[in-house]
Amino acid sequence: DEAPDRAETGTQNQEGIAGIGATIDFLASFSEGATRREKLANTFTALHERGTMFASRMWDGLSSLRGVRVYGPPPPARRTPTIAFTIDGKSAEEVTRALVRCGVFTSHGDFYAATVVEVLGVEALVRAGCACYTNDEEVERLIEAVAAI
Repeated sequence: DEAPDRAETGTQNQEGIAGIGATIDFLASFSEGATRREKLANTFTALHERGTMFASRMWDGLSSLRGVRVYGPPPPARRTPTIAFTIDGKSAEEVTRALVRCGVFTSHGDFYAATVVEVLGVEALVRAGCACYTNDEEVERLIEAVAAI
């Protein structure tokens, strides 16, 4: 009946609690190590290196295309392996729809950074990113599909 005990936060996220253990085991399975902690550290290092490699390839490939503009700090600056870009004369939605027809899935919008998009002078951005399962063929398919647009 007294604060702070009466400020009930609700039911625990049981699915999240169970899922986080599986997530940790999944990530640890990518690397060798004497302990799960060491495996995770090795996985995070490898994923960072892999993400930097793919981000560099996307950055170089997209920025070499006429009419394509990439935004943000260029690799290898500290960043996520996600590249934001625009194509001259095409809306971000048009680009995203065209890429979907090529089997390349991107997102478009301001990504909750409306002021940044406004300062850049664009309506919206297209965003493509890498994950732990991204491969060379997918990065090349993105670059080729953007070139075709």
